[in-house]
Amino acid sequence: MTPSRRRAAQPGITAQELARIARFEGVPRLMITEVGTAIGMTSRAAWGWFDRLRERGVLRAVAVVNPALTLGRSECRVLIKVDCLDRARVGELEAMFLKDPQVITAARVVGEWDYQLRAYHPSEADTDNWFRTLQRTPGVLKGELTYCHTILERHAYAAALLGSDAAERPRCEPQERQRDRRQAGRMTT
Repeated sequence: MTPSRRRAAQPGITAQELARIARFEGVPRLMITEVGTAIGMTSRAAWGWFDRLRERGVLRAVAVVNPALTLGRSECRVLIKVDCLDRARVGELEAMFLKDPQVITAARVVGEWDYQLRAYHPSEADTDNWFRTLQRTPGVLKGELTYCHTILERHAYAAALLGSDAAERPRCEPQERQRDRRQAGRMTT
């Protein structure tokens, strides 16, 4: 079977695969030996399984940077209404969102507003200046700024899909935490 046929023959994700993923997702500095231990496979088998899921588009490896530590602690949500009849202006606005390193997410929304942005800045004053500049941008008709503090950002999708019992499943533990526990055990004996 060719690789493209194999991928086409395996759409979606099984409940068993989802349960396995929930055991190691969101763990920082993950090693394939830890994945193998967490899901009951050898390192080699775990790598093959992980790679097949990646080929199917089920998994991808990403680096996540804490925006509050890099961009600033002032988090905001902004709703804006734009002149949607001027398609060129809309394209310019979206390009501006993409170029702005302070903007973490930009979404088109339906209803009274046209876009929702999430951004981080070093201070409330910087956030306010950024918002005022945004409001003066050609094509922006009006805007609404709300300061906020995110309390939950769900990156552990498999665990969320499995429900509350996923948190009780044995999870993968980073090697440095295992090492710290071993050292702590030696210190107390």
